[in-house]
Amino acid sequence: MQPDKSSYLIEQILHQTQSRPFSLHHTVVYPNMTSALYLHCHSEMEFFYLEQGNVQFQIEDAKFTLQAGDAIFIPPNLLHSAKRMGDPTEDCSFYAIVFSLKMIMDITPSYCEHYFYPVLYSASNCMLPIHSSEEWQFHILELLKNIFIQSNTQIEDCELILRGNLLIIWQLLYNHHMAQIQMNHSCHQTYPRYGNVLISYRITIWKIYP
Repeated sequence: MQPDKSSYLIEQILHQTQSRPFSLHHTVVYPNMTSALYLHCHSEMEFFYLEQGNVQFQIEDAKFTLQAGDAIFIPPNLLHSAKRMGDPTEDCSFYAIVFSLKMIMDITPSYCEHYFYPVLYSASNCMLPIHSSEEWQFHILELLKNIFIQSNTQIEDCELILRGNLLIIWQLLYNHHMAQIQMNHSCHQTYPRYGNVLISYRITIWKIYP
C-alpha cells in the first residue's frame, strides 16, 4: 500500500525552469541528526549520490541501504526520504540532481521516445539503487561524479556536460533496467510525447550549496 501523498508532502521547492529544467544540490547532514532527507515527493526525477556516511533510503514502501559511493534513482511523484545509519557523529553528505524529463527528452528525436515510456507509465518499477559492484552501475556512478564535480562551475560553462552525462546514464538505465519493465502499450496511444509527466516553469532554480 502506497503512503498517502498529502499536500504537505509535496515539495513546494521548484527544481526547474523552462530554459533549465534541473537543479543541483550538495547537502551536509549535521552530526546527531537522524534524518538525512525529509519525507517528500516532487514531479521531477532525481539521482541521489551518497558522498559520505550510511543511510537507509526509502521510496514509497521500498527500503534500500546505501553506503558512501552508492547512488539511487528516484522516479517522479514518488515519496522518498533517507535516515542516517550507524554512528550519528560521523560525517554524512550527499549530492543530488533533480531534473524534469524535459531536460533530456527535448534533445532527443521523437523516434527515441520509447526510451522514456517506462518512467512515464510505470514509474514505481523504475526506482533503482546503484552500486559499484555491477560494472554498468559503476559506469553510472562515474558519470554522476562527472556531473557533481561541476557544482562550483558556472552553469553556462557546464550545462552541456550535465545534459550529455544524463543522456549516457539514461541509455545505461534503459539497456540494463527499464527495457525489462513490462509496459501497458495502450498508454502510448493515450498520451502524446510527454505522457502524463508534469512540467512547470515558475522561478529560476540553480542551487549550489557549499
